[in-house]
Amino acid sequence: MPTAIDVVDQDGANRWLRSFSSKIRERGQKYLDSGRVQCIEIVTSGVEFRVTVRGSTNYVVTLLHEEGWGSICDCPYEWGDCKHAYAAMKQLLFHAVQPALDTTKESVLEQRLQDVLPRDLKAIETQALRHISRLHRELGGRLSRRLSTQDLTFMGIEGMGNYWQQLNLWDELPCDDYQFWLHIACHAADQGWTIPSFLEPISDFSSIRDYQAKRQRRQVAEGWCQFFGQHRFEYTEETARANRPESNLRLCVRDDGVMLELRLPEAEEFAELTLGSFRDLMRDWTNREFGFDVAGELLWMRWCARDFGDPQPSLEFSSFADLGILHEILDTPRLRELLVNEAGQPLPWPDEPLRWDVAPPTQEDPHHYSLSLVHTNGSPLRDLRAAIEGSPSYFLCDQGVLIGPATGGEKLPPDRPTRIPIEAIESRAGAGFLTRIGARLPPSLAKRIAVIQLRPRITCQLESDYQELCSIRIDAVDEDGKSVLKWRNQKWTKPNPSKSKNSLITILRRDLLKCVPEVIMPLKPGYNWGGDDYSISIGRRFPQLFSNWLQDLPSYVQVELRGELQSLLDGTRTGSIELKVEEDEIDWFDLSVIVNVDDTELSREEIKLLLNAKGEWVRLENKGWRRLQFDLSEEDDEQLAQLGLNPRNLSSDPQRLHALQLAHPAAKKFLPPEQSEQIQLRAADIQARVNPPIPAAIHAELRPYQTDGFHFLSYLATNNFGGILADDMGLGKTLQTLTWLAWLREQGETGPTLVVCPKSVMDNWETETRRFTKGLLAKVWQRGEVDNLPDRVADADLHVINYNQLRKIGELLSPIRFLAVILDEGQYIKNPTSKTAQTARSLTAHRRLVLTGTPIENRLLDLWSLMTFAMPGVLGGQKQFTKIYNAKGDPHGRLRLSSRVRPFLIRRTKSQVAKDLPARIEEDLYCEMEG
Repeated sequence: MPTAIDVVDQDGANRWLRSFSSKIRERGQKYLDSGRVQCIEIVTSGVEFRVTVRGSTNYVVTLLHEEGWGSICDCPYEWGDCKHAYAAMKQLLFHAVQPALDTTKESVLEQRLQDVLPRDLKAIETQALRHISRLHRELGGRLSRRLSTQDLTFMGIEGMGNYWQQLNLWDELPCDDYQFWLHIACHAADQGWTIPSFLEPISDFSSIRDYQAKRQRRQVAEGWCQFFGQHRFEYTEETARANRPESNLRLCVRDDGVMLELRLPEAEEFAELTLGSFRDLMRDWTNREFGFDVAGELLWMRWCARDFGDPQPSLEFSSFADLGILHEILDTPRLRELLVNEAGQPLPWPDEPLRWDVAPPTQEDPHHYSLSLVHTNGSPLRDLRAAIEGSPSYFLCDQGVLIGPATGGEKLPPDRPTRIPIEAIESRAGAGFLTRIGARLPPSLAKRIAVIQLRPRITCQLESDYQELCSIRIDAVDEDGKSVLKWRNQKWTKPNPSKSKNSLITILRRDLLKCVPEVIMPLKPGYNWGGDDYSISIGRRFPQLFSNWLQDLPSYVQVELRGELQSLLDGTRTGSIELKVEEDEIDWFDLSVIVNVDDTELSREEIKLLLNAKGEWVRLENKGWRRLQFDLSEEDDEQLAQLGLNPRNLSSDPQRLHALQLAHPAAKKFLPPEQSEQIQLRAADIQARVNPPIPAAIHAELRPYQTDGFHFLSYLATNNFGGILADDMGLGKTLQTLTWLAWLREQGETGPTLVVCPKSVMDNWETETRRFTKGLLAKVWQRGEVDNLPDRVADADLHVINYNQLRKIGELLSPIRFLAVILDEGQYIKNPTSKTAQTARSLTAHRRLVLTGTPIENRLLDLWSLMTFAMPGVLGGQKQFTKIYNAKGDPHGRLRLSSRVRPFLIRRTKSQVAKDLPARIEEDLYCEMEG
């Protein structure tokens, strides 16, 4: 095979290979990797080759370049796009002469960086930049070269860890090293890796996101197409109506075993399955040529679920393995009705279980007890065919299927009495065995047996050495609380074994002790070798962990807590809530929480600590641990939610709320009457004084809901609020906003207004401004001139730019104080960490307004990002917001959020407007959040 071959249009060859289906590419790659490409014959240099590929026989693939690359293969696939053609072209390109790298090509990446970076590059930065450009050239010139995570390390990307992985980030190599870098930076951001800080100013990869999304959709579509091609089942309405015939199965109990019998759909009687017919049945059932009824299907699955040998049509009583299968069948109540005798009649299941009975020695045999399996009335078990050991055991006899206790196999046969010497029965081991199997003892023996029910007792106390620890000791105690056994190194031991001086045989019942290994596992204690106890360190999470563990303990486990640990059992204190408000500035109030606690020993300072802990445990000096829970009904919790408050997040720090947020009727229960009345009057005054007439500069007739929207915006301005106008698309948000701007000018407020909107609606702003307003000049900034906006801000009253332009010149706009900044289609800033959202928040404006068709698209964080622009701080920080309003265990979380944003957001849908519903529909926002 030649070492270097001239191949034209290598990029075209690569594109042709990518057009193959993923399945063929995978198979062709396996052919290539296993060395099945035998030889390459050059027919016409550069454009035609004949390649031999070894499959089930040798196939000849002709690779030909005419208007593009194609192939002809003599395999049964016949024409092109087969695995042999794929392997042949890959091998050809591997030996192809590589085009020389163009080292003179100017770096677009470096040029972009020079335009924005106001300093010289450091040596390490220059090295990373050159590595990116060199790697881009290498990937464009060498087919065998692949991008890997190791390459990204040399670019200065951090956080990947120490591993190697080949990366596939594009279908065709990007045209220049700048686009090449954007693909890499986008992938790094998705993985949570850190790119070099000096490259961040030019790493806007929003366009790459669109490319990657389309690429992913195309790959998903290819996967579905592959699935569609592989799916061979055909369905018609006739298929749906043609149900498979159902056959029935049952089990016939014989003297030596159980036989499987089948009744076919067309037959009237059941027939015994021979080995041949059983194997035919297995084949037909596997091919789904017929089915069974529900019970038969379940029986068949149980019958065939054997881990040994081939399934047979019978189970033998002499086979231990077969009895295990039969026990599973008998243990399934739905299958019990399928057992019949040889006459075909169902076997009865008597209600009364069997039991073991101990008969005392007799005059004829004074040295033995007799142990027998008997019915409830004391009659012996007769005509036993098989004893199927288990828990419980099943006994097949002429009377049907009887349920009973465990047996002892050959040592203790169930069908006849067993003679056991007196010395064995009256020993401690013998008495314990009889107790465990539930045998009914004769009165003379029962008097000599004392059964002691042991219970686990866990003793915990604090100890201090080089660090504070919680010591845990476990004992098994009797009914009087006396320790009988100790748990040492994963087993029970008797500390001081001694022989009993009386004639009683003591039996220790340990059934309640079985929980011990698992019951202490949640604490993950360490065992103190050489001692009797375990220990756990006292850390920040200890009180909550220990408290939860105490609550989950079984009721029969005794716990003894010593010292301060007792407080973790009874240290929860109940408090009632009162709210107090103090006016901070006009219409804004500082809301404080007053807690009344039922524990009179707690000082006000300690109550404050508990309140600030927000329900967590607090260790108080000389008092152990305490935590505070509020005495609130479900109705109280819902009323607090109407105020936007969460009792689980209240603290002694005051919260700043507006009068409109406190004006809800729910506040009356928690506020002093005089303060509640004061706030209600203030809120009514606020709403009544903002109903201005439509400005004279507006040449349009506003609909009633549009007038309500204008009044809402005027109310926001009057109270120095920012806000969100969240009407459905088509309800005239632009006209309502223009009316508001004209009203501001009537009030004497001057200055430029900035509108940021999608590129598709920029001209609409200019058109509606010219159509509906008088004296308001709008300027739409085009792509090539937007850099001049800061110097020409006085040229217009309304400056309209798109979001891409905002990202580009946002820093230049920051020093300008706008009258208003309006974000149209505000969902563009729903990602609070995006450059668009950060730039928008950095703008300076007296008024801030967001216009959007819906305040929440996919997650609650969308609303937080919009409100953080419109009313910074009203919903707290992002982490706090997620914890409070997106908590999965809080049924009122969405209602609390709706209450917090109520004064700053108006939301109308087309259906509400059509029905002429009220303008302020906060319940609709709540429903959106719930949905």
